[in-house]
Amino acid sequence: MPSLQEAAAVDQAVTSMMSLLGAMSSEKKGAAAAAAEQRVEWLRSQLIGKDVEFDTPFGRRLLTYADQTASGRSLRYIEDYLVNEVLPFYGNTHTEDSHVGSKTTRLVHKAARYIKRCMGAGAGDALLF
Repeated sequence: MPSLQEAAAVDQAVTSMMSLLGAMSSEKKGAAAAAAEQRVEWLRSQLIGKDVEFDTPFGRRLLTYADQTASGRSLRYIEDYLVNEVLPFYGNTHTEDSHVGSKTTRLVHKAARYIKRCMGAGAGDALLF
């Protein structure tokens, strides 16, 4: 059986190790928080109209958009993708007789699969656009 001094030494060692692990965990949390903040800041930089002002009866005011449920604000990287990759080939999804119709139909099906996967929907679930 360990002596009281040996037990105290083991307890001290365990406490020191736990403290060290906690410090490492805090450092990881800090780095993760900094990385997350950097991603959020980049996303904010992509917001179209983030600094737009408009005239009101009370003078010029910075636009504050608060109806994210109905529609969110446009983001530059998404709009650039649409302008460069989607709109030049955009066509009727009800036909596969043309290149644009076929490409748009494939894009819609790919988007539906992605959205369903993100939402946890299965093959038997419907997605309505």
